[in-house]
Amino acid sequence: MNKSRIKFLPFLILIGVLLSLFSFLPNFSADAEVSLRENEIVVSNDDFQVSFQATTRAGGTLYPEIKDPVTVIDENGEGREVSYYYYNWSQISNIRISMESLSPQGKTLTGVKVVVSYSETEDLTENVNNDETIFEYNVTNIFSPTSLIYYIDENSIHETELNKNGHGFGIYKFDIIYTYFDNNDAQQENPQEISRSVADNGTYFAILPDDIDSFSPTDPTSNITLSSVVTSSDTFLNAYTISINEDTFKYVNPVHIVWTVKGVDINNTLYVLTESDAVGEFEGYAYLWPNLPEGIEDEFRYGNTFHFDSNGVEGNFNIRCSIYNSNDELITFHEISVSTVKVETISYLWLIILLIILLLVIIASIILIIILKKQEKMW
Repeated sequence: MNKSRIKFLPFLILIGVLLSLFSFLPNFSADAEVSLRENEIVVSNDDFQVSFQATTRAGGTLYPEIKDPVTVIDENGEGREVSYYYYNWSQISNIRISMESLSPQGKTLTGVKVVVSYSETEDLTENVNNDETIFEYNVTNIFSPTSLIYYIDENSIHETELNKNGHGFGIYKFDIIYTYFDNNDAQQENPQEISRSVADNGTYFAILPDDIDSFSPTDPTSNITLSSVVTSSDTFLNAYTISINEDTFKYVNPVHIVWTVKGVDINNTLYVLTESDAVGEFEGYAYLWPNLPEGIEDEFRYGNTFHFDSNGVEGNFNIRCSIYNSNDELITFHEISVSTVKVETISYLWLIILLIILLLVIIASIILIIILKKQEKMW
């Protein structure tokens, strides 16, 4: 035998063994590709395709703004790049997510799940790994194209199984995860189900609020007015839902819109809204809500709408809406007066009883007159 063949024989055997081992490894998909197709963002790999299409509030097509990747610093102080698709909160109504299996070869598809994570922030350099999972949806028919509409506004009226609501402005991460069995493992006793994301790091959308610093106190269009609607409360006193009439600040970060309360009860005790307000010029004031649960106050006093409940205190109150820029400088404000004093209602019960008695007397008198006249005729 040729000595050179003998020399390379061990290497040939090793290569053969390695090739046989590779044939039993899972057939992972290639890295995801991202492209823009007309007005759609298309993310795909060898197995699956997902497209994202945004719609305006008027029902038209909305194209994303694409910028350079943003460097995000994670909790370990390390930086990584994240690519966002940018939309203005004031313009976007929803994102349609269309999912379709590409009938992958050598795999048996077993499930598809949509996971939406969210972070309420305007800082695009925040660590997006600390976001909160706000929605999960398991696709029921994994072998047919499926569409899910995700509405950005939190209180959208379109909520159904396939129409979901978001949290307003912030960063959204859409992750489409599918599971499958590798057909090469099908003959094994316990084949391993493999889970994979179409885009390994998810697809990120930055929904941007209006820039509060673009509004000026010298601009007349920054002025606001307020309207109120009477509602009920657990204490049987009037409560009020108070709203800004104009849409000027509808899509700014709600933290810039601050509601405060000052009033006096029927015993001439001065009140503010919460314990945290009883400072400075209001030091020594009583407060309507001394023990708000942690985290509630943010929703309690910020945003375009304010729900006022006096917590059982009868009095007259001035409710003020103040709007500040990012430097805490006042842009505009407006006040409205409301009352939670019980108004004594006039009772007409005694009058009704009196009228009934009078009516009975009249009827009895008529009957008596008729009887007397009949008796006179008999005589």
